[in-house]
Amino acid sequence: MISKALLLIGSPRGERSNSLQLGTYLMDRLREQGVATETAFAAKLAKSAEGRRQLLTAVDEADLLVLAFPLYVDCLPSQTIRALELIHEHRKAMPKRQLFLAIVNCGFPEPHQNQTAIDICKRFAKETGLEWAGAACISSGMTIKGKPLQESDEFLVPLIKGLDNAAKLLAKGEPLPPEAEALLYLPLVPVPTVHALIVSGENIWNRLASPKALERMYDRPYEK
Repeated sequence: MISKALLLIGSPRGERSNSLQLGTYLMDRLREQGVATETAFAAKLAKSAEGRRQLLTAVDEADLLVLAFPLYVDCLPSQTIRALELIHEHRKAMPKRQLFLAIVNCGFPEPHQNQTAIDICKRFAKETGLEWAGAACISSGMTIKGKPLQESDEFLVPLIKGLDNAAKLLAKGEPLPPEAEALLYLPLVPVPTVHALIVSGENIWNRLASPKALERMYDRPYEK
């Protein structure tokens, strides 16, 4: 069993972010399992000496770290990366078992667009001495609209069920097995809508591309 979980909000939007709503829902479910929780706005705290002290103190006290952030150009927001660098340096002097879970959401319709960011988080956990607990890989995150998940449309039901299941496992100190992660690897819109968005996006970019650019749009020189 874990005693305390720390939610690290990695979104520059802070209290107005979808990341906060996703992380808060998981924290609420963990509290129902008897786990104490705390929330820290990592991107903001990393900007000042006092904020960095508060951030690292909160990290020291947690058994589970949950990082919730939006996808920025296949990566994490720069302020969030800075916060992770601070945690990495600090952890060198604290060989304590801690689980690390990532929750990433993007505006693209396909969940796999988040994969590079998830791989970065996994590498961070390995290099920092944290135990990788899994990831929630969410696309079309803008449909949350900054509202509590319980107030959102019915197509968020699968996500809510996945987070409920994750909370039960994490409260026991267990990393998420593949089948539990699979419940958190999903778009927040129906599959037909995903396909329609992909086709629409491709058509828009093809119209915007100049005739000369269009000829080389699918070139992959890095594969040669």
